[in-house]
Amino acid sequence: MSQIMGASDELLFADFSWRVAQIINNNEDFYQPNDYLYLARKIFRDYYREAKLPIPDWFPVGIFDDYKDRGRVIWKELYETRQKHFVQRRGNRLSVDISQFSTGDKDKQGKINYLHQIV
Repeated sequence: MSQIMGASDELLFADFSWRVAQIINNNEDFYQPNDYLYLARKIFRDYYREAKLPIPDWFPVGIFDDYKDRGRVIWKELYETRQKHFVQRRGNRLSVDISQFSTGDKDKQGKINYLHQIV
């Protein structure tokens, strides 16, 4: 990594900034309200195309929303480990006494916030 950093310069950043400025000056969409990295992905796809390189499999094609995934994992683990605190209701609904596995108001609110993202 130190070799890569030592051999790098500001050329990529300068070109990236220039491309962003051109897009803004041309009144093109340079962001999407729910996807702040839209333009960065577009510019890097252009780099790959111009270099005649395939876009790697790992290159993100859209928003990376690990917040929702984290919420799913947290609530799945809570359900699997503390089922007695979950009560099945009509229509495939569950209710839960969140106070049984929250260590305080901040922890409780955090779990509730994660739940809102996955409902």
